[in-house]
Amino acid sequence: MRFPIIPLLISGAFAAAASSAWATSERAITAEQTTNKIGECMTVEGQVSLRPSMGRFGSDLSFENSNGFVGYVPQPAALGDLARFDGQTVDLTGVIEPGQYGLTQIQVTSPEQIMMADETPDRLVTCDHF
Repeated sequence: MRFPIIPLLISGAFAAAASSAWATSERAITAEQTTNKIGECMTVEGQVSLRPSMGRFGSDLSFENSNGFVGYVPQPAALGDLARFDGQTVDLTGVIEPGQYGLTQIQVTSPEQIMMADETPDRLVTCDHF
């Protein structure tokens, strides 16, 4: 018995909706672009400096050459050795929200949210993971 081969086509709208749900370094934005993305789950890529957070507990992964965007880590001990990211280019995934002093931030509560920019994730990182 012969069965016809029917090609499977994915509509452009479906493909666009599906790809927007995944945050990958191919779709990373810069720290400067975060001010227009408040409330969205995004991956932000850039070189960071680790420093104590000013006026609150925790640490900041401050994106260099940015408008003041930070990855705020309220409980640094829960993420392991954050010092390994100091001075490195990282991909930080999460919901962009207003931060202190009118700046923008992503709150980092899971180690899955941050990785070196040149690492290939073995999973699709989405905001529903954390």
